[in-house]
Amino acid sequence: MAVDCLFVNAHLFTRAGEGVGYVADGAVAVSGNRIVAVGPTAEVRKKLAQSGNGIVKQEIDATDHALLPGLIDAHIHTQLGLLRGVAQDMHDWMMEGVLPYMLELKPRWQILSSQLTVMEALRAGTTTFGDFLVFPAPALMEFYLSSGIRVRPILPV
Repeated sequence: MAVDCLFVNAHLFTRAGEGVGYVADGAVAVSGNRIVAVGPTAEVRKKLAQSGNGIVKQEIDATDHALLPGLIDAHIHTQLGLLRGVAQDMHDWMMEGVLPYMLELKPRWQILSSQLTVMEALRAGTTTFGDFLVFPAPALMEFYLSSGIRVRPILPV
């Protein structure tokens, strides 16, 4: 099995061991959507060669860049992303500012809002979400499954 992408020479933060698991000259090998090896660049190269995974489709020199685990947003409302800024500087922002617009969000707009919010979060390094859903939507669950993100949908009680 070939490695799709090998990041080398990075400042690596693994969260393993002491502190943040810092590795000054680190590498991350990715195959498909799985990380298959992490560690010092020389050790990862050796491990890949010994395991028969020495074929690397793309190598990225990450010198002067940091690689770290994906961030977690434990409380987000992706369906309401399109409403950001609607109720700025209001006293009763939730009930008087956001709620009237929220009640008018059609399912298609909820899905588009979630997609936009997730794409922005992924670009910023967030890969895991606790998404508090205002409106349960089967199409949103389909989007989650196809996007590759990690999400814990939290439904209204």
